[in-house]
Parts: sequence; C-alpha cells; structure tokens
Amino acid sequence: MAQYLLDYIEEQYVKVKENDIIFLGKIKMQYEKAKSLGGENVIKTVCPECKKPRKTISKIATFVCSACEHQAKSESDYMKCPHDGTVMERFATTNACGCGSALPAIKKFNILSLIEVDTILLASRHLYRMPFSLHEKSGLVSVLIDPKTVLKFKKASAKPGAALSGKWLAKPDNLGEATDLLAKAMAHQAETEKPKERREFTAPEEAVPEELFPPCIRLILAGLKDGKKRALFILTNFLSAVGWNNEMIEERIWEWNKANPESLRPVIIKSHLKLKSKKREIILPPNCKSDYYKALGVCKPDDMCKTIKNPAQYALRRFRAAQGTAGKGGGRAKLTEEQKAARRLYRERMKRKEEEKKGGDNGAADDKE
Repeated sequence: MAQYLLDYIEEQYVKVKENDIIFLGKIKMQYEKAKSLGGENVIKTVCPECKKPRKTISKIATFVCSACEHQAKSESDYMKCPHDGTVMERFATTNACGCGSALPAIKKFNILSLIEVDTILLASRHLYRMPFSLHEKSGLVSVLIDPKTVLKFKKASAKPGAALSGKWLAKPDNLGEATDLLAKAMAHQAETEKPKERREFTAPEEAVPEELFPPCIRLILAGLKDGKKRALFILTNFLSAVGWNNEMIEERIWEWNKANPESLRPVIIKSHLKLKSKKREIILPPNCKSDYYKALGVCKPDDMCKTIKNPAQYALRRFRAAQGTAGKGGGRAKLTEEQKAARRLYRERMKRKEEEKKGGDNGAADDKE
C-alpha cells in the first residue's frame, strides 16, 4: 500500500518539465535546488511502457527481408533472413528499453529521494495500535485526544467501560474509501510485480553450531530489550534453516527468553512454537538488506557479511567450510584454526547434551523403580 501511494503521488501530483519540478500543478522547484535536497537521484529516467528505470539502453534496429517480408529486431549491423538466407534490409535505429519498447524515455521525479518510508512502522503488527483498539497488556483503549485538552487527560478515561465521545473522521461521503484504497493497492502490486520463482530450500542434515552463527543472530541470542516478538520469528526461522529440529529450537528459545531483560510471556512462546512445529516448509529469516536487523540494533556486519544475502547463508557457508566441503572439486579442504576450534566446541557441546539426556533418562527410570 505504501508503494502504491508513492507511485500515485509521483504520477498524479509531480511533473518534470525541462529544468523544473512542478508540485500540485503550481509549485515550481528548480532541478538544482531539488538536487541539493535529494541528491543526484532526484530525477529518474523511466520507460513509458514498463515504468521501470531505463538502466540499459540498447541500439535495436528493425530488419526486413525484401523477398519474404519477414521482420526481426536485433542490435547487429546486418542480418540474414532465416528462411531464404537473403541479407535483410536494415531500418531506423532507435534507443530502446530492455523490455523492447522503442518509445523515448521520460523523466520523473523520484519521491524516495526526499521521503523515507518507515516500513517497520507500517507493518501489520502495528495495527493493534489503531484508534479505539485495546492495548495487549494494560487492556486500556487507544482513545483519541483533542490537542487542546491533552493536559487534562486521565488514565481512567481510557478504560473500556468509560464512555467514548467525540467525532472521529466523520466523513459520510467517504465511506468505503479504505476498502477502495486496499483494492487499488493490491491491483497495483499485481501489475507492477513479477511473480518470483520460489526455490525449495533444503536444510542440512546436521545442525549448525552456534559458534558459526552470524553476528546478528548471536546478538539476538544474547538477549534484547525491545523487539523480542520480531526476534522470535527470526530465530525460529533461522534455526530451522540451519538444521535444528523442533526439540532443539524449543530448548534454545526458552533459554534465550531467560536472557532477555524482560522475558516474553510464556503463552506467546508456546503458541508460536506450536504453530511452527506444524509447518513442514522451511522459511528463511529476513534477508540482510531488510530493516529488521537495523531496527533491532543487531546489524554489526563482519567481513563475511559483505558476501552473503541472508543470515542462514552465512552460517551454512561457514559450516560447509568447517566440514571441508566448500571446495568446488569436492576434495576435503584444509580447516583453519578457527574452524577447528569451532568444530571441537560443537562436538563437546553435543557430547554434554547427550550425557545429560542419558542421565535424565536414568533418573526417570530410578524414580519408576
């Protein structure tokens, strides 16, 4: 919806004419001034057909066979007819878009050069903070307050039993506009986005040890003050992607929750883990370029982070290197001292867990006797 509104504003309210940017059909701003505010990318050149930035301009010519009138487009200087081998006649060359359109490119104002959209704020989880909604913990109502009377506000007026009064967006002529906006945004997304080919992800048979996790995941596991619900989704998806089974994930999540300054309520974790255990499909955590990790304050990249797109990819690459299977030729690669230490720690940890499990089983058997 945010993308639809941005595109709508660009199309309907901002025009570029020569060296001027015209807002709302009457407010002019010179290109140089706009560039000082939004940088070099304040103006973008796009294709009038596909609406995408014209990054690659190709010289496409039209070839016509004089014998059979077969036509074809190519960037070559000459072409032979595929039917009879006749050298085809070359016609006017035009600058064309990668989509094949030969229409001249148009200049448009790049609204993102001046406006930064906080997509985290617009996420669905924040719908719980809509006007007149109930707060999850306190049970109080998100009431609307007149700025003139804000200093007179009392907590008791936000209780569900209190009488709610006052007009809120009383526009009878605009009923249904939110539904209409949502429908237009969804239609816009279907028109502009190409369906992505989904590739099935396969987790490793052996669980990747924590010593090989990326910095962001290790920082999350150390405990968070804010953003624990978002971190819960990131952790469970990450751990399943790097080979951890449901039992291992559950044990580590409860351990992580204790490390948080303020723990999540048990009911939240239980419901999330229960839902997660029912899903067989492996879902990767958000990619590194997303704003989630920066918003949580855990994006502290090292040298390897520059070469990967997803935290799971980081862990799997280090794990393969530690196992000696990173080489293209399939031969066993020589491990570094750091990789040897990580493998040794992992094996010791798994050994301790196995011994603790056996000890627990023996204790349970003694209790039964």
